[in-house]
Amino acid sequence: MNSRASLKFGTRYVGSTSEVIVAMLTNKGVLPFTMASIGLSRTRAASFGQTNDCPPTLDVGASCTIGVTFRPLSATCRTANRRAPAFPGR
Repeated sequence: MNSRASLKFGTRYVGSTSEVIVAMLTNKGVLPFTMASIGLSRTRAASFGQTNDCPPTLDVGASCTIGVTFRPLSATCRTANRRAPAFPGR
């Protein structure tokens, strides 16, 4: 459903916030895609921020955008997973 498999922020200084990287979520299914929420998960997800313009239900063929920023809180590698729990057809 996503136009990007991963988002790359490169090297960042501790405490500096990256530019927003935008990913598009498109419903290519045959039923409306209902999301409980969109968020980031993983043990270090606090280093990432996210905004989106996604409605609670994404109609077939419709798209929305998700913007993600990265602000490292310490000098180690950080990863997070995007999550959007789905309830197809609801």
